[in-house]
Amino acid sequence: MKRKFILLQFVLILLILSCKEKINENSSLTSLLVLLQSQQEPSRPCQTRTAIDQVGVYNATQIVSAPADTGTGFLDSRCAIDGVLGMGNFNGSLDVFTLDINGPGATIILGWNGKKVLDTIGNDFIVYENPFLMGGNPNTVFLEPTIVEVGNDQANWCGWNPTYTGGATFSNNPNGWLRFAGIRYVDYNQDTSSMNSATLFSTGGGDVFDLSDANFGTSGTGCNGALLADIQANGFLFVKLTSAKEILTALPISNTYGNPDIDGVIAKQLSP
Repeated sequence: MKRKFILLQFVLILLILSCKEKINENSSLTSLLVLLQSQQEPSRPCQTRTAIDQVGVYNATQIVSAPADTGTGFLDSRCAIDGVLGMGNFNGSLDVFTLDINGPGATIILGWNGKKVLDTIGNDFIVYENPFLMGGNPNTVFLEPTIVEVGNDQANWCGWNPTYTGGATFSNNPNGWLRFAGIRYVDYNQDTSSMNSATLFSTGGGDVFDLSDANFGTSGTGCNGALLADIQANGFLFVKLTSAKEILTALPISNTYGNPDIDGVIAKQLSP
């Protein structure tokens, strides 16, 4: 997971500072313990946070299914519905719910409490994971690809035909991951970088999906013409997010592939 990479970076910085400034043994140990504790828990407990909606910004706040949920730390599924707290290009949010890399816990299903996400002009919803740039290179992103599907009955799902074109080995170039989530870093933060709908859906980051996209309906279990037509005409109730490893078993996976960390999902328009 990306948080392990972040932790490693912080530990290395701490060790460098320890040598440079000759920090005594006790203070170094204390700093390290504080650092470890901060990495084990999100900075703000998910149970005490509330997602902020506005016109054109509607957070998925219903947890329909989250088999990996233990209720604590990064395995608290409420972190996926308590508002998006992106950290920009160079940092991954810690307010996230971590999926398993495969098995039942590799999936979370979210909803909007009985309302449907509708097909609008342009992109219809955004999935927020927590990728970040590595070394400032836009073609080198610490990413964790995630399959996105939508449906109305939790049994039949339509997706966007996610396709990997990055070569024979795992690539950190986002251009090789077509129609996945977990690829674009997140600038939107409901607390520190609030945006209206127009800005959010154009420059706020995250991975956007359009129900009118030509690729929509070309993948997914049980997706047929009738379901596709119904979703495009009347919207969908649920969004399913799944670790790419669980579905696309032939993908070139190495140690750089981690468990997706879900920060949230935002829709542009809901049914009345």
